[in-house]
Amino acid sequence: MRADRRESLEGVVLQALITRWHLIDCRDRVPLGSVCEEVRPDYPYLTAERASKLLRKTLGFVTNKIGGRAYVINPGDRLRALAPRYGLSLDRPGSPPLSPPQ
Repeated sequence: MRADRRESLEGVVLQALITRWHLIDCRDRVPLGSVCEEVRPDYPYLTAERASKLLRKTLGFVTNKIGGRAYVINPGDRLRALAPRYGLSLDRPGSPPLSPPQ
């Protein structure tokens, strides 16, 4: 089931959001256009409007326009909740997984 979710459009967009969130050092807003750029090679038909709707209505993120650009606002908590459901990791690419304290 998680593999199916991970490979769905929602899972692919969620993975792109995680990737872009890490690229900006986990700040409080992620440019929606950068998420679309990440997904576009596999889903060329995905528009910013459709990605925004999917992120807001399906995945529960907040999006907002600031200075004429659309952003995903404060995605951290929602990413932490959704990533396990989609079988995705929040670890930075190339970093060792976090180990529990001993």
